[in-house]
Amino acid sequence: VLKSRSALTALRAAALGSAGMEPEARRHLLAEIERAESSSRELAGLRLLHLVLTGLVELPDDERAEVDRLTRTGEPAERMGLPPVSAPAEQQRVALERLEAWRTRAAHPLTPRVTAEACEILAAAYEQLYADLIEQGDAVQHDHA
Repeated sequence: VLKSRSALTALRAAALGSAGMEPEARRHLLAEIERAESSSRELAGLRLLHLVLTGLVELPDDERAEVDRLTRTGEPAERMGLPPVSAPAEQQRVALERLEAWRTRAAHPLTPRVTAEACEILAAAYEQLYADLIEQGDAVQHDHA
């Protein structure tokens, strides 16, 4: 994962730093890099941490803590900052609430592009958590059937 992340970072730097590259080719390359990063939860998490830890995206302490929790491995409740005994419905509710909050922030017209990117990564992480929680609930229901 780290080698892939390094390669994508180098490609991004080359695309942004190349004066001779056609604008359309640059846009296409940057879009493909973003697609590759977003297709992997681990790569997206590394990109998010890079944006926050380097100061490219400034977040208040509580949101930095949220980023830290969400990018770790562990149970969904733990990653969302909830007690481990939280009901599945509560976990789903929080995941949807945070997904919506980060998507709304990303879509705001005054949100800087790099901050919007971080917000979209966070929203996607919550979307995945929600899907995982739904899948776990379905598995439990099938086990009891």
